[in-house]
Amino acid sequence: MKRSPFIPSTSTGPSRPTNASSIPYAGRRSSTPRTGQSNAEAAKFNGAANGEESPYLRSFGSSTSDGPISGADRVWHYATGDVTTQSGSVGQWAIRMGRRLVDTYKVPVALFNGAHGGQPIAFFQRNDANPDDLATNYGRLRQRLQAAGVMAQVRGVLWYQGESDNDNVPVHVTGFASLIQDWRSDFGTAVSGGSRYYVYQVRTSPCGNTTAVNLREAQRRTRPASPQTGRSS
Repeated sequence: MKRSPFIPSTSTGPSRPTNASSIPYAGRRSSTPRTGQSNAEAAKFNGAANGEESPYLRSFGSSTSDGPISGADRVWHYATGDVTTQSGSVGQWAIRMGRRLVDTYKVPVALFNGAHGGQPIAFFQRNDANPDDLATNYGRLRQRLQAAGVMAQVRGVLWYQGESDNDNVPVHVTGFASLIQDWRSDFGTAVSGGSRYYVYQVRTSPCGNTTAVNLREAQRRTRPASPQTGRSS
């Protein structure tokens, strides 16, 4: 398969997908990388995504929140979209996006889902004293990327989270600013210009309520931290 001009290959090895680009999944749900809450976790609710699976879509380890289980899974798996928190699970959002990248650019893609439903922004923060802390969401994802040998080649991070911050704008804005600063220091250090970050506003009526109006407005008004950061409404 040819390489896309803007999706570089990672280093290769006996158990590593050749020319795989690395896209960690950050997301969480208002219940929350990709990373963030449940909309990023993208579990199966209606309809199947198994038709999007491909031998050119891989994931490393497991998205489980159990630290010891996460730490023990250090193997590449075929990516799957219809199950969560299991080896190779990436969610339906990621598997669909990954398949379109494979079909369009003819490159293998590595997907990492670090989302966890129903968690506030504090749940996703790095433990600065121990960035690889398996007791933290950040540490589990970071360890998976390191063990896969792709942390420096991360091309993009997708983030959807906010509902579980209960419209507490200062807490969310401050927490996200800290989180993206840590991502920038850890991810994509070998990528020219750095990793790309795609930030999604919470929905107008997330999870059946309308209590996130102020937070949604704050997300809209927040200026991207750099040209490598994009926002979607």
